[in-house]
Amino acid sequence: MGTEGQAELAPAFNSEINPTLTVTKGDEEFSYTGEFVNEVAEEFEYFAYCILTDTRPDPDGRDSVADMEAVEAIYESAETGQRVEVGDVTL
Repeated sequence: MGTEGQAELAPAFNSEINPTLTVTKGDEEFSYTGEFVNEVAEEFEYFAYCILTDTRPDPDGRDSVADMEAVEAIYESAETGQRVEVGDVTL
């Protein structure tokens, strides 16, 4: 949908409440409320599984670095009003 619409997840970061995704484009709106998921508990369970089974966690730190590069590019683009290239992606 790009610049023609909007997607909102509310709340985005709260494991106590069922999140609602709302997609709006023009006069049209669609909402979906997901089931309760305790994200923190799931992350701890996965981490414990990786330790107990000697499994390498996924994603690794490289994904976090790429995420932060994208976030920094978004801030730079917002400040300058220009496109900012990140790897093979232009934001």
